[in-house]
Amino acid sequence: MNKLRATAVAGGAVLLAAATWGALEYGAEAGLGPFAWVALLGVLVSVAPDGIAVAKNAFYRRRREFKGEDARAGTRDQYFASTDTFPKREEALDAVRDAVRNTDGYERVVPDDFPEGTGLSVTHAGFHNSFVRVNDSGRLVLAGASGRTADLAADLTDALGTSFDRSWANPMRQRKPVTGGLRVVLAVAILTAAGLGAGSVAAAGYPSDAYNPLEKVALASYDVRATVDPGISETEAAIAKARFRVTILQESSVEVEWTDNSSARLVGTGRVALVVAGDARSTLDDLRKRDLTAAQRTRVDRIATDLRDAEVAVATALEDRADDEGIGAGSDDIREVASALRSHRSGTGDLSLSIDLPKSEFELSLRRIDTDRVAGNNSTANGSAA
Repeated sequence: MNKLRATAVAGGAVLLAAATWGALEYGAEAGLGPFAWVALLGVLVSVAPDGIAVAKNAFYRRRREFKGEDARAGTRDQYFASTDTFPKREEALDAVRDAVRNTDGYERVVPDDFPEGTGLSVTHAGFHNSFVRVNDSGRLVLAGASGRTADLAADLTDALGTSFDRSWANPMRQRKPVTGGLRVVLAVAILTAAGLGAGSVAAAGYPSDAYNPLEKVALASYDVRATVDPGISETEAAIAKARFRVTILQESSVEVEWTDNSSARLVGTGRVALVVAGDARSTLDDLRKRDLTAAQRTRVDRIATDLRDAEVAVATALEDRADDEGIGAGSDDIREVASALRSHRSGTGDLSLSIDLPKSEFELSLRRIDTDRVAGNNSTANGSAA
């Protein structure tokens, strides 16, 4: 097995494993459709090198046969394969040798080595040669650049009591693996397909448009680790995902500062921050309902504090950009999102904000957070409601 084929098989196996795991992990909510096509992609990737090699070989045969249809082709470069099989190679070659020696018009017949084993080299009058080989199925194959190979086939038909089918494609030609530049292109395509398949599994598990493809893969990786690593529990994975979402939110405040004077982009960044913050807060609320260890509860409280700080940072950055003279009429929309972030953070009031992301429309309800309940469940000041 060459390196390209090994890469294809490994890539296909990874995609099939990812599709199976994704269907078990996310299939109840996402359905099986997204994972079925990833599994199909895995099958295609694994057979791609062999499939291309087969296609190249078929093209070669068709091109050779097309040449034979040309009336000007004559009788040169033809191949002849016996219709009967000869299970014992040596006996078949001995019969051919005797037939040639007993027929006028041939100078000599000697053994010759070929990739599949011993064959014969038959010399006609002059310098013309024909070659007699035996393929894996036991058929005699005659080949030669001279038109006299057809004469040899006719003589052996009478001597051996068999017949020969003429072909312009070499029956002994082995299927060749993918080489050259196509090999590099195919290797890159296989790796790209593996990445796209993994990304599709992650996108099915985390379909929200608030996360970019790399962030979805990162979130799914925590689920994978919880599945395959006995040392990582589901609770640990949830804590890690909450921390990762807070990191995304922290980066959003920097992104707001770098965004050009486009109110639509600023509003979009703020709305994405609201979704991410809401997901982080939901995760933290779920975690607080679990039987956490003291260390885990401390980590959850620290993440809650960082979440509040990140929301304030994004809201402040949005408000600062809303005051820029270049923003124009969109400043009110920016302030509305900033206000929603601050209200979201404080948990005061029954606020509902409609959020329209570029690829989907959905309603995000910002719930009133019962700060007294959360404070009662935590022993430190950091344990107050996020």
